[in-house]
Amino acid sequence: TISLRGAVLFPGNYVISPGEKISDVVRRAGGLTDLAFPEGAIFNRVVIARRQSERAQAFAADIRQTFASRLLTEETTSTGLEEVLLITDQLDTFEGQGRLLIDLPAAIAGNSEFDYEVEDGDELIIPRASDTVSVVGEVRQPGTHIYQSNLTVEDYIGLSAGTSKRADQSAIYIVRANGSVTTLDSSWWRFSESSQERLRAGDSIVVPVDSQHKESLAQWREVTQIIYQGMVSVAALANL
Repeated sequence: TISLRGAVLFPGNYVISPGEKISDVVRRAGGLTDLAFPEGAIFNRVVIARRQSERAQAFAADIRQTFASRLLTEETTSTGLEEVLLITDQLDTFEGQGRLLIDLPAAIAGNSEFDYEVEDGDELIIPRASDTVSVVGEVRQPGTHIYQSNLTVEDYIGLSAGTSKRADQSAIYIVRANGSVTTLDSSWWRFSESSQERLRAGDSIVVPVDSQHKESLAQWREVTQIIYQGMVSVAALANL
Protein backbone atom coordinates (compact mmCIF):
# COMPACT_ATOMS: atom_id res chain seq x y z
CA THR A 1 0.00 0.00 0.00
CA ILE A 2 0.87 3.67 -0.33
CA SER A 3 -0.48 6.45 1.89
CA LEU A 4 -1.71 9.69 0.31
CA ARG A 5 -2.25 12.65 2.62
CA GLY A 6 -3.05 16.29 2.15
CA ALA A 7 -4.51 18.14 -0.82
CA VAL A 8 -5.92 15.33 -2.95
CA LEU A 9 -9.63 14.76 -3.46
CA PHE A 10 -9.65 11.35 -1.76
CA PRO A 11 -6.75 10.96 0.68
CA GLY A 12 -6.17 7.55 2.23
CA ASN A 13 -4.28 4.27 1.82
CA TYR A 14 -4.22 2.70 -1.64
CA VAL A 15 -3.29 -0.84 -2.62
CA ILE A 16 -0.66 -0.67 -5.36
CA SER A 17 0.17 -2.99 -8.23
CA PRO A 18 3.66 -3.83 -9.56
CA GLY A 19 4.88 -1.11 -11.91
CA GLU A 20 2.40 1.50 -10.69
CA LYS A 21 3.80 5.04 -10.63
CA ILE A 22 3.26 8.23 -8.67
CA SER A 23 0.99 9.79 -11.29
CA ASP A 24 -1.17 6.64 -11.34
CA VAL A 25 -1.81 6.79 -7.61
CA VAL A 26 -2.55 10.54 -7.65
CA ARG A 27 -5.01 9.95 -10.49
CA ARG A 28 -6.74 7.19 -8.51
CA ALA A 29 -7.03 9.60 -5.58
CA GLY A 30 -9.03 11.98 -7.74
CA GLY A 31 -6.16 14.35 -8.50
CA LEU A 32 -5.07 17.46 -6.66
CA THR A 33 -7.40 19.96 -5.03
CA ASP A 34 -7.42 23.65 -5.98
CA LEU A 35 -5.46 24.42 -2.80
CA ALA A 36 -2.65 21.95 -3.52
CA PHE A 37 1.01 22.98 -3.49
CA PRO A 38 2.56 20.20 -5.65
CA GLU A 39 5.98 21.87 -5.68
CA GLY A 40 6.18 21.17 -1.95
CA ALA A 41 5.15 17.51 -2.13
CA ILE A 42 6.87 15.24 0.39
CA PHE A 43 7.55 11.65 -0.67
CA ASN A 44 8.78 9.33 2.09
CA ARG A 45 10.19 5.81 1.64
CA VAL A 46 10.73 3.32 4.46
CA VAL A 47 14.11 2.00 3.30
CA ILE A 48 15.51 5.53 3.00
CA ALA A 49 14.29 6.40 6.51
CA ARG A 50 16.12 3.36 7.85
CA ARG A 51 19.35 4.39 6.13
CA GLN A 52 19.09 7.93 7.49
CA SER A 53 18.70 6.63 11.04
CA GLU A 54 21.67 4.31 10.58
CA ARG A 55 23.75 7.19 9.22
CA ALA A 56 22.89 9.35 12.23
CA GLN A 57 23.89 6.56 14.61
CA ALA A 58 27.17 6.09 12.73
CA PHE A 59 27.92 9.80 13.16
CA ALA A 60 27.20 9.50 16.88
CA ALA A 61 29.64 6.61 17.22
CA ASP A 62 32.26 8.53 15.23
CA ILE A 63 31.93 11.58 17.49
CA ARG A 64 32.27 9.48 20.65
CA GLN A 65 35.31 7.71 19.24
CA THR A 66 36.97 11.00 18.25
CA PHE A 67 36.33 12.52 21.69
CA ALA A 68 37.62 9.42 23.48
CA SER A 69 40.77 9.37 21.34
CA ARG A 70 41.52 12.98 22.23
CA LEU A 71 41.16 12.23 25.93
CA LEU A 72 43.49 9.24 25.67
CA THR A 73 46.15 11.22 23.81
CA GLU A 74 45.64 14.20 26.14
CA GLU A 75 44.92 16.57 23.27
CA THR A 76 43.56 19.98 24.21
CA THR A 77 39.78 20.02 23.91
CA SER A 78 37.26 22.70 24.84
CA THR A 79 34.30 20.42 24.19
CA GLY A 80 32.98 18.83 27.37
CA LEU A 81 31.57 15.35 27.87
CA GLU A 82 28.10 16.79 28.54
CA GLU A 83 28.04 18.54 25.17
CA VAL A 84 29.24 15.43 23.35
CA LEU A 85 26.59 13.27 25.02
CA LEU A 86 23.88 15.82 24.19
CA ILE A 87 24.57 15.77 20.45
CA THR A 88 25.19 12.01 20.26
CA ASP A 89 21.97 11.27 22.15
CA GLN A 90 20.06 13.33 19.59
CA LEU A 91 21.69 11.40 16.77
CA ASP A 92 21.14 8.00 18.38
CA THR A 93 17.41 8.68 18.70
CA PHE A 94 17.05 10.45 15.34
CA GLU A 95 14.24 8.97 13.25
CA GLY A 96 14.86 9.34 9.54
CA GLN A 97 12.12 10.93 7.50
CA GLY A 98 12.96 8.84 4.45
CA ARG A 99 12.34 11.73 2.10
CA LEU A 100 12.98 11.13 -1.59
CA LEU A 101 13.13 14.29 -3.69
CA ILE A 102 10.48 14.30 -6.41
CA ASP A 103 9.13 16.74 -8.97
CA LEU A 104 5.41 16.07 -8.61
CA PRO A 105 4.25 18.60 -11.25
CA ALA A 106 6.55 16.94 -13.80
CA ALA A 107 5.39 13.46 -12.78
CA ILE A 108 1.72 14.40 -13.13
CA ALA A 109 2.46 16.05 -16.48
CA GLY A 110 3.67 12.69 -17.80
CA ASN A 111 7.44 13.16 -17.63
CA SER A 112 8.61 9.56 -17.16
CA GLU A 113 11.99 10.72 -15.83
CA PHE A 114 10.28 12.01 -12.66
CA ASP A 115 7.37 9.57 -12.47
CA TYR A 116 8.89 6.97 -10.14
CA GLU A 117 7.46 3.55 -9.41
CA VAL A 118 5.91 3.37 -5.95
CA GLU A 119 6.78 0.75 -3.34
CA ASP A 120 4.99 -0.79 -0.40
CA GLY A 121 5.06 1.57 2.60
CA ASP A 122 5.58 4.74 0.56
CA GLU A 123 3.94 7.96 1.76
CA LEU A 124 3.02 10.95 -0.42
CA ILE A 125 2.08 14.18 1.38
CA ILE A 126 0.79 17.12 -0.65
CA PRO A 127 0.53 20.31 1.42
CA ARG A 128 -1.67 23.28 0.75
CA ALA A 129 -0.17 26.31 -0.97
CA SER A 130 2.43 27.92 1.28
CA ASP A 131 2.95 31.65 1.75
CA THR A 132 5.73 31.42 4.35
CA VAL A 133 9.51 31.31 4.69
CA SER A 134 11.11 29.56 7.69
CA VAL A 135 14.45 30.40 9.30
CA VAL A 136 16.13 27.68 11.38
CA GLY A 137 19.54 26.99 12.88
CA GLU A 138 21.94 29.46 14.45
CA VAL A 139 19.66 32.51 14.62
CA ARG A 140 18.53 34.20 17.82
CA GLN A 141 14.83 33.59 17.18
CA PRO A 142 14.09 30.73 14.75
CA GLY A 143 10.65 30.95 13.25
CA THR A 144 8.35 31.19 10.23
CA HIS A 145 7.53 34.44 8.45
CA ILE A 146 5.04 35.51 5.79
CA TYR A 147 6.65 35.37 2.34
CA GLN A 148 7.30 38.77 0.79
CA SER A 149 8.88 38.83 -2.65
CA ASN A 150 10.85 42.00 -1.91
CA LEU A 151 12.71 40.52 1.07
CA THR A 152 16.16 38.97 0.79
CA VAL A 153 17.82 36.17 2.73
CA GLU A 154 19.45 38.77 4.97
CA ASP A 155 16.08 40.43 5.58
CA TYR A 156 14.51 37.19 6.81
CA ILE A 157 17.50 36.50 9.05
CA GLY A 158 17.01 40.02 10.42
CA LEU A 159 13.38 39.19 11.18
CA SER A 160 14.75 36.27 13.23
CA ALA A 161 16.84 38.71 15.32
CA GLY A 162 20.05 37.99 13.40
CA THR A 163 22.58 35.20 13.60
CA SER A 164 24.05 33.83 16.82
CA LYS A 165 27.75 33.94 17.68
CA ARG A 166 28.08 30.32 16.62
CA ALA A 167 26.65 30.85 13.12
CA ASP A 168 28.66 30.05 10.00
CA GLN A 169 27.51 32.88 7.76
CA SER A 170 29.60 31.61 4.86
CA ALA A 171 27.65 28.33 4.73
CA ILE A 172 24.02 29.54 4.81
CA TYR A 173 21.79 27.55 2.48
CA ILE A 174 18.16 27.36 1.37
CA VAL A 175 16.03 24.21 1.51
CA ARG A 176 13.31 24.38 -1.11
CA ALA A 177 9.78 23.21 -0.47
CA ASN A 178 10.51 20.03 -2.46
CA GLY A 179 13.56 19.27 -0.28
CA SER A 180 16.27 20.32 -2.74
CA VAL A 181 19.09 22.53 -1.46
CA THR A 182 20.51 25.78 -2.84
CA THR A 183 23.82 26.86 -1.34
CA LEU A 184 24.60 30.55 -0.90
CA ASP A 185 27.91 32.35 -1.08
CA SER A 186 28.11 35.09 1.54
CA SER A 187 29.98 37.23 -0.97
CA TRP A 188 26.75 37.63 -2.97
CA TRP A 189 23.81 36.89 -0.68
CA ARG A 190 24.55 39.86 1.55
CA PHE A 191 22.98 43.00 0.07
CA SER A 192 22.49 41.20 -3.22
CA GLU A 193 19.45 41.78 -5.40
CA SER A 194 19.83 38.32 -6.94
CA SER A 195 18.99 36.75 -3.59
CA GLN A 196 15.51 38.24 -3.90
CA GLU A 197 14.97 36.10 -7.00
CA ARG A 198 16.26 32.99 -5.26
CA LEU A 199 13.74 32.93 -2.42
CA ARG A 200 10.32 31.41 -3.00
CA ALA A 201 7.27 30.77 -0.88
CA GLY A 202 7.75 27.59 1.11
CA ASP A 203 11.54 27.92 1.37
CA SER A 204 13.51 27.36 4.57
CA ILE A 205 16.70 29.31 5.31
CA VAL A 206 19.20 27.24 7.30
CA VAL A 207 22.03 28.92 9.23
CA PRO A 208 24.49 26.14 10.23
CA VAL A 209 26.79 26.13 13.22
CA ASP A 210 30.38 27.24 12.67
CA SER A 211 32.49 24.11 13.00
CA GLN A 212 35.47 26.30 14.00
CA HIS A 213 33.62 27.95 16.90
CA LYS A 214 35.13 25.14 18.93
CA GLU A 215 37.57 22.56 17.70
CA SER A 216 35.95 20.47 15.02
CA LEU A 217 34.54 17.09 15.92
CA ALA A 218 34.17 14.53 13.15
CA GLN A 219 31.81 15.69 10.35
CA TRP A 220 30.26 18.36 12.64
CA ARG A 221 28.58 20.20 9.79
CA GLU A 222 27.05 16.98 8.47
CA VAL A 223 25.73 16.29 11.95
CA THR A 224 23.90 19.61 12.10
CA GLN A 225 22.42 18.99 8.65
CA ILE A 226 20.98 15.68 9.85
CA ILE A 227 19.31 17.41 12.79
CA TYR A 228 17.98 20.28 10.68
CA GLN A 229 16.60 17.78 8.17
CA GLY A 230 13.90 16.92 10.65
CA MET A 231 12.98 20.59 11.06
CA VAL A 232 12.69 22.08 7.58
CA SER A 233 9.47 20.28 6.60
CA VAL A 234 7.51 21.63 9.56
CA ALA A 235 6.09 24.59 7.64
CA ALA A 236 4.87 22.36 4.80
CA LEU A 237 3.28 19.82 7.13
CA ALA A 238 1.52 22.63 9.00
CA ASN A 239 -0.30 23.45 5.77
CA LEU A 240 -1.99 20.06 5.40
